[in-house]
Amino acid sequence: MKHSLTNHCRGVVNEFIFRGTEFLLTGLSSQKERNLEALIRSSGGVILYDIPSPPNSKSKRSSTLSCLQLPIILCNRKLKTIKFLYGCAVGASILKVDWLTDCLATGTILPPEKYMILPNRNGMKWTRIGMAVHHRIQNHIFDRVGIMLHGKHSFCTKFACIIKHGDGRAFKTLQWLVRSIDEERSLVGAIVVEEKASISRHLKSCALELDIPIMPSSWIIKSLYLGKLLPFTEENNTFSLPFVQIPEVRNSVE
Repeated sequence: MKHSLTNHCRGVVNEFIFRGTEFLLTGLSSQKERNLEALIRSSGGVILYDIPSPPNSKSKRSSTLSCLQLPIILCNRKLKTIKFLYGCAVGASILKVDWLTDCLATGTILPPEKYMILPNRNGMKWTRIGMAVHHRIQNHIFDRVGIMLHGKHSFCTKFACIIKHGDGRAFKTLQWLVRSIDEERSLVGAIVVEEKASISRHLKSCALELDIPIMPSSWIIKSLYLGKLLPFTEENNTFSLPFVQIPEVRNSVE
């Protein structure tokens, strides 16, 4: 993958080279975080301690992204933290910490290619926002996708936030997922579980009857890493997409 970023990055030599640029730090030791926070602030950058709340609607989301720059995610490796997965969902730059320190050492915004944590993500294009270079997803990964989450409260809260940032819909019950598909607000749907062993026999039966796949959380994570929605594949069966309209909902499953 080739990017012509050199012209964007040359000539930006300034003591405050990250003025107004937002950063999210994840997967680092407390001491490392404190050191990086000091460097970022001294160069004009802004530290975010949590990811933004997802917009309530698709139109609001589009207008929000058009007027706000995305934060830069700094870490040292591929992670499953909410900050890292958020970066994948919205198409933020996810770079190694060395990019920041090398930029400060040279006083220049350096091309990010060799610092990318996920260099082979699908459907990305590079654009310059302010003084930093970001990549963006042309089509949001969970666009028109409905997902029922099954697991502990912390699991459901984390992945609901990520799904919404990726323009998808998250549901607590099977009834609402099926209704979303039936009304064509969601074109495809799945049940994503924290632990397959915790799935009730009733939920399995309903999912089988409605031809809705039950997927592990790793399916969402791998899709985010690749930048594209992976097939709904379960026990050697690949579910065709999109799903047909479902005429009836018999039970609500929490």
